[in-house]
Amino acid sequence: EAFGWKVLEINGHNMSQILAALAKIPSSKSKQPTAIVMHTIKGKGVKWMENTALWHYGGFDSELEKKALSGLDRTYSKVIKVYEKQTGAHA
Repeated sequence: EAFGWKVLEINGHNMSQILAALAKIPSSKSKQPTAIVMHTIKGKGVKWMENTALWHYGGFDSELEKKALSGLDRTYSKVIKVYEKQTGAHA
């Protein structure tokens, strides 16, 4: 903001807030740039990975992969439903 930017701060895991912020971006003819700051949690959706930087550096075996994907599916299927409801699109 100090440099003339329009700054929007949102919860980066909340699809309603993400869509609302994207709708507030002015047209490309605007002279004021916009930044969207999304506050997020590392590993969100996979309880044993949340806020653990270790998972940014290494991989995991196929069993852990299945557990992680299952957690993500449970968490983000809700996000996808919000997106589809608000936009009428199908993800």
